[in-house]
Amino acid sequence: MLQYTFLTSDEDGNEVVVSQGAYDPAVDTYAVGDTVTLQGADGAEKSWEIVRIVPLAYAGVSIYVTPSG
Repeated sequence: MLQYTFLTSDEDGNEVVVSQGAYDPAVDTYAVGDTVTLQGADGAEKSWEIVRIVPLAYAGVSIYVTPSG
C-alpha cells in the first residue's frame, strides 16, 4: 500500500490537502490528465483533474489537482 495526498493551491499559492489516505498501486492507478471525484471536508463530492504526480521518498505520492470543469 502507498500513502497518497491530493493537493491543490489556494489563491495565495499555499498547498491545501483535498484528500489523503492509502491505495494499492496494483489496483488503483492515477495518471496526469485523469479526472477523479473526491469528497471534501464538507462531505460534498467534487471533480478534480490531476496535473502533477510527485513520488515521495517513503512509500507515498503527492498528487496535485485542479478543479475540473
